[in-house]
This record gives sequence, C-alpha cells and structure tokens, in this order.
Amino acid sequence: MAILSKIRQRTLILILIIALALFAFILSDVLTKGGFNSGNPKNIGVVNGTDIDMLSFRQKVDNAQANLGPNATNTQAVRYVWDQEVGKILFEEQFEKLGLTVEKDEQWNIMMASLVNNPNFQNENGFFDEYRLREYIASIEKEGGEIWRQWLDYEKSLAANAIQQHFFNLVKGGFTATKLESKWAYHNERDLVDFNFVLIPYKAIADDKIEVSKEEILAYVKEHPKSFEEEASRGIRFVLFQEKASLEDENQVKEAVLSLLNDRVEYNSETQKNDTVKGLKNTTEISEFLAANSDLPYENTFVTKNQLPSNVADSILATPEGKIFGPYRDGAFFKATKVVAATVQPDSVKASHILVSYQGLQSAGLDALPKSEAKILVDSLLTVIKSNQIKFTELAPKYSIDQSNRDKGGDLGYFAHGTMVKPFNDYVFENKKGDIGIVETQFGYHIIKIDDQKGTVKVVKVANLARRIEPSDKTISDLFTTATKFELAVKEKDFQEVADQNKYQANPINSIHLLDELLPGIGSNRSLVQWTFEENTKIGDIKRFDLANGDYAVVQLTKKAEKGLMKPEDASIRVLPILRNQKKAAIIKEKIAKLNMDDAAKTYNVSIESALAVNRKNPMIAGAGREPEVVGAAFSLKPDQTSVALEGNNGVYKIKVIKLNKAEDIQSYLSYGDAILNQRSAPVSGNIFNALKAKAKIEDNRAVFY
Repeated sequence: MAILSKIRQRTLILILIIALALFAFILSDVLTKGGFNSGNPKNIGVVNGTDIDMLSFRQKVDNAQANLGPNATNTQAVRYVWDQEVGKILFEEQFEKLGLTVEKDEQWNIMMASLVNNPNFQNENGFFDEYRLREYIASIEKEGGEIWRQWLDYEKSLAANAIQQHFFNLVKGGFTATKLESKWAYHNERDLVDFNFVLIPYKAIADDKIEVSKEEILAYVKEHPKSFEEEASRGIRFVLFQEKASLEDENQVKEAVLSLLNDRVEYNSETQKNDTVKGLKNTTEISEFLAANSDLPYENTFVTKNQLPSNVADSILATPEGKIFGPYRDGAFFKATKVVAATVQPDSVKASHILVSYQGLQSAGLDALPKSEAKILVDSLLTVIKSNQIKFTELAPKYSIDQSNRDKGGDLGYFAHGTMVKPFNDYVFENKKGDIGIVETQFGYHIIKIDDQKGTVKVVKVANLARRIEPSDKTISDLFTTATKFELAVKEKDFQEVADQNKYQANPINSIHLLDELLPGIGSNRSLVQWTFEENTKIGDIKRFDLANGDYAVVQLTKKAEKGLMKPEDASIRVLPILRNQKKAAIIKEKIAKLNMDDAAKTYNVSIESALAVNRKNPMIAGAGREPEVVGAAFSLKPDQTSVALEGNNGVYKIKVIKLNKAEDIQSYLSYGDAILNQRSAPVSGNIFNALKAKAKIEDNRAVFY
C-alpha cells in the first residue's frame, strides 16, 4: 500500500516522463524522415496542374474494390481509379476548350431513355411513366441519406457520359474514307493471285554460324527507339520456401479423422465419470457433430455423382445408407464420408423465375425496394400467378430484374443438378413439375415455376468429416529455420552457388515495375516491389520476405534499369533473332540471286510449293504463314514472271506467278468505305485517352501511398 501511495503522489511526474518519451520518439521519426516538411507528396498525383486528392482517391479505391469483386487486388482497384481520375481531368480540359455542355432537358431525356425498361417506372399497361420517375426522385430527395447521394452520383455519371459521347462523336466526325481507299479495300480483298514459290527458311543456317555484336544490338535499339523505351525496372532472383505439410503431418491428420469415426470414452471432469462420445458412425446429430469436429460444414442437400470427388464418386455412391467411406484424401483435406440418405431425383429440370431484388444486395439497383416491401410484392405476385399461371409470362418482363430471361417469360431452359445456387437447386429438384413457390437467395426473392423434369439419377446426401492437411508447428518452425539459414549463407557467398549446393531452385524475375503487385512464383507482394526500388537497396542486396500464405522468399536484387532505352543485354532477346535473320537473309539472297527456282530448291534441299487464291487483305501462304511483303510482290509480277530473292518473315523466297485474277470494278464501294470508318472509329476513346495522356504533364505518386 505504501508503494501505491508513493506512485499516486508522483503521478504528475510519471505523466511528464511518458509524454517526453513519446515526444522524443516522434521528434526522432520526424528528423529521420527529413523534418516536418520532408517533401513527401500530399496528393496521389497532379495532372496538368490539377491535384488528385488523396482522401477522395482512397475512398474511390475502396468503392472500386468492392465493385470489382473479391478476386480483384488493391493494385487493380488503384490502377482503375487512377485511369478514371486522369481521364476525367484530361477530358474535362478538352470539354472546356470546346465549350461542350449538356443542358438540363437533354440530361432528363438521357435519364428517361436509360430507365425506360425499368418496371418501377412503368404504368399498368407496361409503358414508361414519366410521372412515376419524378415522384420517385422527389421521395428519395425528401428522405436524403445514402440512396439520394447514390442517385445524384448516377445523374452526374449520365451527364458526364453524355458530354464524353458528344466529344467522341466530334472526333469521329473528322474521320473519312475516300473513294480511292474504298476501292483499294475492295481490290485488296477480291483480287487473287496463284503462284509457285521456293522458301529457304532462316533455320537452314544454324544460329551459331551468325555473330551479332553488342554494338549492333545497341545500334538497332537506337534506330527504333519507340519500340525499346521502357519504364524504370528491377530484376531479382529468389528461392521460395513453401509452407506445406510433411508426410508425418499428413499421417497425423488422417489419424485424427479415424479417431472421430467410432464412439470413444472420455472423462468428464464435472461429473467425475466417463462419458461415451458418439463418433460419425453412430451420431444422430450430424450438423452439430460436423460443426464441432470438421473443417467443412454440413451441406444438407442431395448431390449427384458429378458433384462428388471424381476419384471416389463411384465408391461413395456404392456405400450403403448410414455407412462410411474413407478416410481418403481430397485436395487439401482428409475426409471420411457418411451416406446420410440416398434417393432418385430428376436428371434435369426446366424452370422459369421472376427475380425481385431488394436494398442491400449486390444485385440491387438504385430503385430497389426495401426487403419488407419486396417480400410483400412477391407474395402478391405469387397469389396472382397461382390463380392463373398464364400470368407468369406476362409478369416476368415487368417485375423480374434478370435481364437474361425476363423477356422470355423468365424461362431458364433445362439445367442439371448443381447449376443453380443451393436454395434454388433444392426447390426445383426436390419438388414436382407444376409447383410454384418463393425461394430466397443471395440475389433476392425468386418466384419459381417448375415447367418440366427429365430423366432420373441417383443422388446422395453426405456428411463429410473433413480435416485440412496443414503443416504442424514443428514443420513451420523448421521451415523458418531453413529459410533463415539460407538467407545468412547467401549474404556471405554466391546466391546461385549456395542454392545449387542445397538443391534449391533459384528463380529469376527480370522486369519488375514500380507499380507491379503480382510477381510470378511469389504472388501479390507490394512490399517486395517497393524494396527493390528503395534508394538504399543496391544490386546484390539480400532480404527475406514473409509471403501471404506462410511461405518465405529469400530475394536478391540483380538489376536496376532506369527509365529510357533498353540496355543491349535486355533488348537482345527481341533484337538478336531480328539481326540474325537479316544476316541469314543476306547470305541466302546472295547465294540464290542468279539461280532459277529449281536450282535454288536443290541447293537448300527444299521443294517448290504452290499458293492458290491469295489476297492482300489476308496475305497467308499455306505452309509458310503470314507474308505481306511476299504477297505484295506477287501482285506486282506478270504471269510466268519470276521474282528476285525476297526477304520474308520466315525465310527467303523466290516466286513465280501462275495466274493473276483482278476483280471487276463495281458501281459502289460504299460498304467498304463504311468498314474502313468503323475500323478507324472503334478504338477512338482509348486512342484519344492515350494521346492526351502522352501529351500531358503527369506527376504520379501512387507508389508513395500504395
């Protein structure tokens, strides 16, 4: 008590000491990072002087990741939002220069056009009712909140899309196709040539007979700079240490499954007596037993052979009701399967449905009803349909949100077991033809009509006692020790040498960019990417990384390449074959220049082949591939005329024209002109964005924050 009293007396001193310690910690961090104004960017980026706010950007990334789905990575969401924000700024600059706007009347007409098929804004006759739309907007504006905010965002997006479409249309209006171009397109497609040819492939000369110097590669890169410009990149090599169960771990999991099959006696400390605990074989409480003992829950549904593990499906179907098959390995689990029930069900079912979503579901639109109101709606629809089933096909187009089939009366056609989500599947296969009912799934309320049932198939209801095959604590500890030993060893000796001594695979990644996330063989790991680009990380540096799935990667930085032209050693993989083929072509051309086709073929032990009905639009030579320059040369020759040696994509050719068929001119080439215009205008949005982005002054700080 005396000690506590002294502590109370010195409370103020203790508080001051703690405060000073915290201040010292913060001050140290500030000084380490370059003071309170360290120069770190506050915005995610700047486009032509316009800031992209960090907080707003983060919120949009969160929303994008939710919309893109569970498989989307954070980096994908960041890239998506970045392109949206950059595009918004760049296009708005153009809209302002041109004075492009969308008036309120036009916005309203666009909105009505987008909602014309929405059943919530249609009258009793199924026609769009503008008054209902205005009434709905007024009601959600009065309520305010999230739905109203979403509606305003929806209006803004419609207006923005409309202005953007005006802009694209202006650009497309500048495209044209002349009569000469249209005529040329017609003849490119319709003119045909037949010719004989000799192809001496480049592989006729071995690669090791051709020398290409580093200086020649560099010269080629400089001659074609646009093809070899690259962003800053890094190269690494790594050894992966995977966390996986040992054989001993697998056997322990199998034994654990076996121990739960039969009844066992356990001491009860509360009653101080032995209790008999039922195993999978004798338990009557299947769901509770699996919840307590299995890594997979009980799925109380019938399944067909195709829904069982393929390697044991026949064995499970042959297991009598109430008996157990296993244990057996199924992927990452050891399982013992008890056949709870067996019966016969239809092989396939034909059904129709009306899907009504409600607020809060991913499938719900802005106009979705609250769940309680949606339930009232489907109940009333079911009453109408049960009194007159013909009404089903009339009501589906009006009330169902399933765009894929509502105009077909909700008809889903025939489908097999397991095609639909579980509640839907269970209803249509466990009830009979003609039944109509309501089923709730993650998509909303379904009014389901069973139209037909075909065939029969044996189905079983199974209880899977499953234990995941996982590494034990000892295995995990041993893996960490092994990875750490390797990390320490390669800091002292050559990385590849140590890997070879231990029979580890050293894997290279030659081109990592600043905003990369997914790395081959490693997976998603931004921290590794960021480490390779840190100023203090030097070529040869080693670091061990903990990966998301419990694995370890010991990584060495092997290359630093800054923004600019590729180095010859990096470009060689692309340039070397080109320069080799050029040198081979020169040798072959010189050798066959004065030879006729027969002698050229004999010299290189190849045969004379024929190419028939070849055109310039699709310049494919059978047995040789795409050769536009060779085919073009064929059209410049007269019948029976032989060409000089021609350098192609796949080798050196000599050709002799057999027949040239020029198509008759036609009265109008309009359709060919239209095709040219469509081809030019189709990629306009992407091309404009890329052109504006290339011209813009963009400061990209994503790598600082992500």
